[in-house]
Amino acid sequence: MPTLLLAVPEDAQPRLHHTLLWRADMRRTVAAAEDVFAVARTISPDLIVLTDAVGLDRIREIVEQLRREPVTHDSIVIVLSDDVAAQGALEGASVSLVLPWSFGDLGDQAPWHQRLEDLLNIRERGETRVLADFPAQALISAPGAPAVRAEVVSLNLSSRGMLLEVREVYPRGARIELSFRLPTTNATGAEIAVIGEIVRTAETADGHKFAGVHFTVVRKDARLAIRDFLRQLRPADPAE
Repeated sequence: MPTLLLAVPEDAQPRLHHTLLWRADMRRTVAAAEDVFAVARTISPDLIVLTDAVGLDRIREIVEQLRREPVTHDSIVIVLSDDVAAQGALEGASVSLVLPWSFGDLGDQAPWHQRLEDLLNIRERGETRVLADFPAQALISAPGAPAVRAEVVSLNLSSRGMLLEVREVYPRGARIELSFRLPTTNATGAEIAVIGEIVRTAETADGHKFAGVHFTVVRKDARLAIRDFLRQLRPADPAE
């Protein structure tokens, strides 16, 4: 399931409802243009969609930030613009695709469609995280504040960390103890406990709050269970 970060004004989003960007298997998150980088470096989306309304210089700045960040350097960046001059200026700015607003009119027969599918396939093969939607229990401790218990939801998982959707924004650097059961096809998995650090946070324009967690303590049984889970979903991925 590709993840999409959409930095498109709300009143313009209906124009995209009949396009590939609104297909059922696309997980969408909305961000204000000024928050694109902060949200993207937290959730590491497959696709990022901008419009030329923010200005060409700002688009170049955002794209440069994304390409320098390890978790977003290979994200597919699409800019929507009907300005022919802007389209030409952006083609050499590390933008993956520059498309007119009418790009969906030709459906999967459009010349850009296969290009986008190829880019998605390349990123998927190189990705070490897997989408993993399951609940978890958290104990969050920040310096100078009492520990807080919270229910969170995992959105993706790797051997080194996970992305959580949370109800509150927690400070970066906070210690987080997590316990969860990995989803399995035939039975309830074993309880897993890990300790991590919140290294990234973001709040989106549509009210979602995210926390990126880097694991700092993973016992051998938990490490092996996570490894086996990742291999089950990505059997050909040697990195896990």
